[in-house]
Amino acid sequence: VGDPKMAPYMSTLHDVELLDTRILDNFSVGQTGYIEVAMQNNGMSAGNGQIDVINLQGSVLMSTANVSIVEGSQAGSRMSVMIPLTPTQPGWLDVRVRYAHDNSTSFERDTLNNFILMRIWVNDVPTIESVTCDEDEYARGDSFLCTVTASDDAGVESVEMGWSVLCSNCSISNTTWNVGSMGSNDNGTTWEAMITLPINVVTGQLALQITARDNLGMETELLAEDVAKVLDAPSSWFGPHVSLSLIHI
Repeated sequence: VGDPKMAPYMSTLHDVELLDTRILDNFSVGQTGYIEVAMQNNGMSAGNGQIDVINLQGSVLMSTANVSIVEGSQAGSRMSVMIPLTPTQPGWLDVRVRYAHDNSTSFERDTLNNFILMRIWVNDVPTIESVTCDEDEYARGDSFLCTVTASDDAGVESVEMGWSVLCSNCSISNTTWNVGSMGSNDNGTTWEAMITLPINVVTGQLALQITARDNLGMETELLAEDVAKVLDAPSSWFGPHVSLSLIHI
């Protein structure tokens, strides 16, 4: 029993509920990814506010995005929004995804459904652990094997090696690199490639430029300027030979 002019609800209240969150792609250090947030308005007034992503370690605000949602009786009162996020550290990232209203005419009483906790794995760049070749000195025309060891939490997918010989007065900034792919037969930990030095290559120090990439597109580079010495090939005579023999009488 009540006054027929009275409404059984308050039209000045909204109630935004965060339903679920998910990541669209894996996150990597320094790369912007997106969190999709599903939400709905259970109230009878439109809601305006923002979605905040807060790092639980230190309560640091990492990202925010403005949102507007219509009243619960209209189409569009259930929606999803994309929140950009750029992690700065690798490893597990625990965040609170929270809705905060910003209404001067519509208020919210139930705020216990305004946040969701989620844990995100943040991929790091690969690590190049060592770069070696099988000898310390090579001559022009030699062929030899070089080895790179690398690791990554998502798995090293490919490694490229560029090589060059630096003369005593050469600048590495002006070096032309001979680049090729390396191969691996142990699931991406050890990578190998052959180098054949031209017979007219300059003498000096062998330099290697290594680029390792993981399966999420993250890459790291390492420059090794003094891997081995490149020397002139020892002289050999392959022409006709004359030998003299003395006959004693």
